[in-house]
Amino acid sequence: MITISDVSYTYFGTNDFALRDVSLSVPRNSICGIVGPNGAGKTTLAKLIAGWRGPGQFTGSIQVGGRNIREAGALQRSRLVAFVGDNPPLQLTGFTESVAEEIAFGLANRGVPRERMISRVRDVADRLGLRGLLDRAPQSLSGGEQQCVAIAATLIQRPRLLVLDEPTTMLDPQGTERVCETLRDIAASGVTVVMVEHRTEVLREYADTIHLLSGGQRVISGPPRAVLGSRLAAATGAGVTRFTAAAWEAAIAPDMPPVSLDDAVAAFDGFLAREPQPPMAVPSDPAEPAPHPKNVPAVVLRNVHASYPRGVHALRGITLEVPPGNQVAIVGRNGAGKSSLARVLSGALLPDIGSVSIGGRLTRDTQPEILARSIGFVFQNPDDQLFARTVQDEVAFGPRQLRRTAIDELVNDALEATRLSDKRNIHPHDLSQADRKLLTIASVLAMNTPIVVLDEPTVGLDARAIGLVARIIAELRDAGRTVMTITHDLDFVAENCDRIVLLGGGRVSADRTTRNMCASEILSDLYGRLPQLAQLARALQWGWCPLTPAEVGSAFGARPA
Repeated sequence: MITISDVSYTYFGTNDFALRDVSLSVPRNSICGIVGPNGAGKTTLAKLIAGWRGPGQFTGSIQVGGRNIREAGALQRSRLVAFVGDNPPLQLTGFTESVAEEIAFGLANRGVPRERMISRVRDVADRLGLRGLLDRAPQSLSGGEQQCVAIAATLIQRPRLLVLDEPTTMLDPQGTERVCETLRDIAASGVTVVMVEHRTEVLREYADTIHLLSGGQRVISGPPRAVLGSRLAAATGAGVTRFTAAAWEAAIAPDMPPVSLDDAVAAFDGFLAREPQPPMAVPSDPAEPAPHPKNVPAVVLRNVHASYPRGVHALRGITLEVPPGNQVAIVGRNGAGKSSLARVLSGALLPDIGSVSIGGRLTRDTQPEILARSIGFVFQNPDDQLFARTVQDEVAFGPRQLRRTAIDELVNDALEATRLSDKRNIHPHDLSQADRKLLTIASVLAMNTPIVVLDEPTVGLDARAIGLVARIIAELRDAGRTVMTITHDLDFVAENCDRIVLLGGGRVSADRTTRNMCASEILSDLYGRLPQLAQLARALQWGWCPLTPAEVGSAFGARPA
């Protein structure tokens, strides 16, 4: 279906190759995964496959269905290939008043009869779990729900080739499964699917072939387990699953390490006779740090109800207390109220009922500029947060507004922590998506607030950048600062947070320490998924719940030869 021959691409204004001499093929009726570190050229390649003609120099050839995609006309391309980008709000038209109209927009432009449109909208909505949202305004949806709508609006057009860039990053487990099962179904029916994806566990289960890119070049191609479990995947920064990392730590199956849960169960099964014990005893609850000297909680919500102008009741009686120095994860399904909770904390969304206090101050009675001295926010979409002309000015804006002292030192420290020091004179929107995300984190770090809220901080980041975010959280913990992380990345939560608050339907469904929550049935039952190593521990009936690959390695340190 796709034949790529000696493709190179250089963006205007730079001498660096985004892609260099890339050649690969994708067979018809298959799902192809493209992985690699940030800056590897994955998004550029995906857009070129879809017929994008961007600001740069292209050489080589891309054949799709026997046609040169760069020579195909707009109408021909639209019937042959469809593309879903990595920024769902930008994928939405902005012209429609309901999800149903948004999904049907492409069909309406093609003159498809109304009856057929309605039938096809209902069909794709049922597949992706959107039936209950069809009357909602697209702009009122959560990021994950918008991502599903963007995918639905593309699927409904029934292209021969579907190209998706990070299609599951904002989805909960149910949404991810529905999307991937739908992709598997359409591939079986004759559609070719190309997925750029950082979530290697998704590709292990659903992809037929994987291509690993690094530095703009194809490094290795092959079956999912061979590529995703390779040392090259780790060395390039593309990342490996926790199953793979745990096997390496335990020196089990080094030649063909596990990538999926089934792989890991088979690899570790022979060592069940020496069931591991917890590598360390935790005498106290890590979610309950020493009391603040003034005994003032960092964040308190009391019976908070909040709704949006169009009548969406987002929060329904949230009561939550976060002590100073806590590292709390807020998790929940799409539409559970996670981002609405962040908006309430920021003062952007005022409660209809109840109260919110930050550092002892009620948000309803406190000016925003006063609250900003106590709490900083990293939004889900970095482009909603960036506005300055240079990276340096972006990071300096917050501390200047707050009239912090030693602003240059705060800015330099933040840029160093996020590895952006050498990009301080670049325009923020000339950065990659991953660097823009890190820039928003740097901007909040420079404000030096005692409370930091991170909304989906790992979305679009490779393994190395996620490790950078983890180090930043650890440093904030060491400094006694409070971090609230809103995320679907349970593996990141298991490794970096002390406590998990599970939201459901705008309410707190559960609130426990991380190890307790991961070892219980609650997270699996109410959220639909556990962190990877918790899945492994449950499958093998271990008597404890590991949170990191290093813990598994320590437990198997004395395994038999």
